[in-house]
Amino acid sequence: MEELSASSSEVAATTEELTRLSKEVAKATHQMDEIVSFIKNIAGQTNLLGLNATTQSLQQIQSAIDSLSNKLMVIDKNIGEQSIAVDEMAKFSQNLAVLATNLS
Repeated sequence: MEELSASSSEVAATTEELTRLSKEVAKATHQMDEIVSFIKNIAGQTNLLGLNATTQSLQQIQSAIDSLSNKLMVIDKNIGEQSIAVDEMAKFSQNLAVLATNLS
C-alpha cells in the first residue's frame, strides 16, 4: 500500500510538472507568435517606405522631365522667332541688292 501511495504521489508530481511545462511552452509559443507578428509588421513598413521612396524619386524625375520639356518649348519658340527674323533680313538684303542694282 505504501508503494501504491508513493507511486500515486510520483504520478501526481509528474503530472504537475508536465502541466507546468505545458504552460511554459504555451507562453513561449505566444511570445514567439508576437515576435513573428512584430517582424512581419516591420517588413510591411519597410516595403511601404521603399515604395514611398520610389514614388518620390519618380515624382522628382517627372518634375525634371517637365522642366526640361518647358525649356525645350521656349528654345523651340526662340529658334522659330529667330528663323523668321533671319528670313526677314534675307528678304531685306535681297531688296537692298535690287535697289543697289537699280541705282547703278
